[in-house]
Amino acid sequence: MGRLAEIIDSALAAAELHRRAKQAANEVARVGKLTVQEGNPGDDAVNDWIEKVMVLYREITGNEPRTSVGGPDKPNEGIAAGPLIRFLATAGQAARDRIFRGRLAQPGAHDPGRRFTTKVKVIWPF
Repeated sequence: MGRLAEIIDSALAAAELHRRAKQAANEVARVGKLTVQEGNPGDDAVNDWIEKVMVLYREITGNEPRTSVGGPDKPNEGIAAGPLIRFLATAGQAARDRIFRGRLAQPGAHDPGRRFTTKVKVIWPF
């Protein structure tokens, strides 16, 4: 009799776990609709760059990427800040500097009518 009660309790626990998993999936979908603009997936090149820099961030800092956002009635209300944002800004500036130096070093770079045909391997969002 005790074993039967244990089996029934286990079945009820599994059913409850299943119910909570479905509820969580619905909640994730609801939050996703609130936080992601429909029809605006962003800029693929920028998203790819950020994804690659996030991998570097994890490797260098050993931390997961996080941001903080200025609170209500603050001068920085709604503006992302924190170590990740500073890391992205620094990486973007370094990429811009590298590309700019590369362009200055190209023969004919002083010619304002010249178009640069060198492929750029780094893309920055800033």
